[in-house]
Amino acid sequence: FPSHDIKLSDYLSQTKYLIQLSSEEGFGLVIPEALFCGAGVVGFDLNVYRDNFYDLELNMVSQGNTQELIETCSRLLVSYKGPVKIENSISRFDWKNIYQSIFG
Repeated sequence: FPSHDIKLSDYLSQTKYLIQLSSEEGFGLVIPEALFCGAGVVGFDLNVYRDNFYDLELNMVSQGNTQELIETCSRLLVSYKGPVKIENSISRFDWKNIYQSIFG
C-alpha cells in the first residue's frame, strides 16, 4: 500500500470480514485489498466479482437479499477460524485481463 493507505491496510488487517454492500461495482478494488490484508469478503453476487475473483473464496449472496446477507455474516462469524490467506499475495491477480475487462 502507498504510505497514504497505511491506515486502510491497518484497519483491514484487523478486520474479520469486509461487508461489501455495493449493488453496482466497476471493479471492486477493495476486495483484493481486503483479501491481501487477510480479511474475508461478504457481498452481493455481482458479475464483476464472478468475472474477476471467481477463484477466490468470496461469500456472495443474491443481489439485494439483505436477509441472506445477515444470515451469511452470522454463519461466518460463528465459524471464524482466522485470517484468509492469499497464496503468492496480490500477484495472483492477472491485472492485464482485469484491466481489459474494465476498459475493453
